[in-house]
Amino acid sequence: PDAVIAAEGAGAIRFFSERRVLDIVGLNDHRLAHAANPEGKNCLMADAGPSLVLVPEPWLKDLAPGFDLEEVRRYESPQWSVVGGRFSRTVVAARARLRPDVVEYCLKVLGRNPLAAP
Repeated sequence: PDAVIAAEGAGAIRFFSERRVLDIVGLNDHRLAHAANPEGKNCLMADAGPSLVLVPEPWLKDLAPGFDLEEVRRYESPQWSVVGGRFSRTVVAARARLRPDVVEYCLKVLGRNPLAAP
């Protein structure tokens, strides 16, 4: 129940999981929505300390600088629909642990410690 889940598709997960859900897209967090780049978003996420991420497979590379990720499950959706057509999509669930060097990394990227109070 104390787990924080970082997710790209956060709506249903928030509703059904009874967990704290961090919306990586930023619809529920203006700081994430306006992060200048993936590195900045990664550092802002470190503040929430997610223990699980649920993201499209290509997003894993953007999370790697701040988190050690251990894949738990992979979900294939052959008929994912979006504006402009349909395509297949893979979503990955992975355990997330803050990398030991995340504070140093974020000091370089943001100029501040993401784990310290703003």
